[in-house]
Amino acid sequence: MAGSLERETGTDGLIVLTDRALLRLALSAGPLSSAMRQGMTSAMRQVARDPMIYATVIEGPGGGVFSPGRGAAEMARLAALPDVDRRNALAADAEAAWHLHRFGKPTVALIAGEVSADAAPLFLHGTHRAGAESFTLVLPDPCAGVYADCGLAHWLASLPDRIGAYLMLTGGRLGRAEALALGLLTHAIPETKLGQIRSALADAEPVDPVLDGLAVDPGPVTRWPRSTIADCFDADAVGEIVGRLERITGSGERWARETAARLRPAAASEAADLSLRLLRAVAALGLRDALRVEHSVMVRWLAGRELPGSAEIFLPLAPGAPELSPHYEPPAGIV
Repeated sequence: MAGSLERETGTDGLIVLTDRALLRLALSAGPLSSAMRQGMTSAMRQVARDPMIYATVIEGPGGGVFSPGRGAAEMARLAALPDVDRRNALAADAEAAWHLHRFGKPTVALIAGEVSADAAPLFLHGTHRAGAESFTLVLPDPCAGVYADCGLAHWLASLPDRIGAYLMLTGGRLGRAEALALGLLTHAIPETKLGQIRSALADAEPVDPVLDGLAVDPGPVTRWPRSTIADCFDADAVGEIVGRLERITGSGERWARETAARLRPAAASEAADLSLRLLRAVAALGLRDALRVEHSVMVRWLAGRELPGSAEIFLPLAPGAPELSPHYEPPAGIV
């Protein structure tokens, strides 16, 4: 494979290319599936100890989209699976995220266009995350369901001043400047320079000088009332957050009232409260443990079972939770 240019289009919707010292993983425009994640992991495992492959690039299909995420149809498919198959599919997704995090070579995500929040783990766990001008993180409707798995809850919980909870519960879109300021991206890169990055990495040029040399100022950042967010969104239920916002007076009252109005529909949503409890549960955990917690919650949610409260959200873990090894290679066999 090394030193050649190969193209493989699999049934998983993933295109695998190798160009000299570079492995390129190109996503399809269709829904994100477990098979696609496993295809990425498989390709990276094949080059893990190949001295001729220096780095991996993860990119979207173009056309204004990086990845639409699982989508309603894929979530419905997972929910309809037999219990053991559902557990295994979600565990394989978690294992793919863990493998990306533990991969020993540079992984560079070139993100142009919209990316659904549940597809964000495709780049969040990599070493370098470069966003083009069109980068937009599309956050889900908090009432629609729990999508914070594969390490997304871990990342949201790690953001300062409870901004992760604010973003998750208010939905909407996050632009490149905000994502860079929060550490979700490492670089802002002009879209016209993405090809130059691929060419340089194929020549095994060091990643950091390449990206640093092409990075640009992404522009002004949204000024959130961070102290108010920290105070109001540090709660156990959405209804409590709404109540705190409604008590805000003074210069921040208008923002608080508008935010409370946006949150009010979610106050009666079990999905929104569960998402909030999940973030609180993983806040003090490392990625390895957070992945197992997120897996457990998603399994129970999609199976329609009774869900845990804030104190016992991760005990007991669902049967079949992924046993993620602290070593480089996660073990095969999830059941």
